[in-house]
Amino acid sequence: MNSEIARRLVNIFVKEQNQENEHLISLTKREQEILEKMSKGFLYREIASSLIISKETVKKHIHNIYTKLQVKTRTEALNKVYPRK
Repeated sequence: MNSEIARRLVNIFVKEQNQENEHLISLTKREQEILEKMSKGFLYREIASSLIISKETVKKHIHNIYTKLQVKTRTEALNKVYPRK
């Protein structure tokens, strides 16, 4: 592989990584924690218990996550932040 092709591949990879990270940058640390637990299949009550917060607080954080990511479902949120390759 010549250096020009390698450079282009690296640029494509970096651009994709930056686009994925843009979504996380807009989320607070707590929202990122909740999103990570959602990605592992945690239920609202399990997230609440593990973070020592109320289920209602979890719901509010998830509402904020959906608003910031401009999505309506858990699946859409996870696909936007953790796209499949």
